[in-house]
Amino acid sequence: MILNAITIATNLLPFTGLDGSWLLADAAGVPDLSRRSRGALTRLITQLIARTPLTPGEKTLAAYSTVNGLAATALLATAGFFWYQLFGDLTTTLTRHGPAGWAALAIAALILGRPAATAAASRIPAATAAGRELAAVITFRLQWRWRISATRQLAAAVPALAGLDAAQLGILAGHLRRTRYHGEMPAVLAVSYGMVAAGTITASTPAGPHATLTPGKVWQPGHQPQHAARRAILIHFPAPILRQLTQPASG
Repeated sequence: MILNAITIATNLLPFTGLDGSWLLADAAGVPDLSRRSRGALTRLITQLIARTPLTPGEKTLAAYSTVNGLAATALLATAGFFWYQLFGDLTTTLTRHGPAGWAALAIAALILGRPAATAAASRIPAATAAGRELAAVITFRLQWRWRISATRQLAAAVPALAGLDAAQLGILAGHLRRTRYHGEMPAVLAVSYGMVAAGTITASTPAGPHATLTPGKVWQPGHQPQHAARRAILIHFPAPILRQLTQPASG
């Protein structure tokens, strides 16, 4: 009787896809509450780090997603406790029967765990994508200091960048790449703007003679970086990015 009452009460919890979650979704007027709350906490953290505007209700969804995860953990722990109380002795007995007992346990685990594994598998792609997006945003924020510094140096040294406003320079900072080279360098750098952050490189110039570029020196399209010494670090961006920033908006 007590177990039945606990089961009914648990089923009314507004979490983890139980009947209570459907009642809450209906009361809140959000029929897809379960789907919308998936990954809400990760999205919220990503938006806060990237300093992008929050969508309406995102904080509420993130809070619900967090409590939902805690409730799911608590329910799993409770289920595991009661399962052990009911079947712990049987499991111990089977393990004493050697390979046959372990095989029986594996088959039982496969049958009983299949629904949970199937449900979890359907959420893995979305969780992986959200994790990659969060990692990319964190990485970008950690790189922001050198991006701003490098953008200012490039804007001061390259005449073609002098006409860009603050918003355009901010966009340009997001396109910068920081690459380490040693030895021969790729030909694609000849159609890019960049500067040497560390080490030295040898580059040919449109006039013909070779030049040795040290930290802080820049190059423009037409210069061909050829050889990097002492594991040079270059900060660069493709020349088409500048054309995209400066061309008039269509329409």
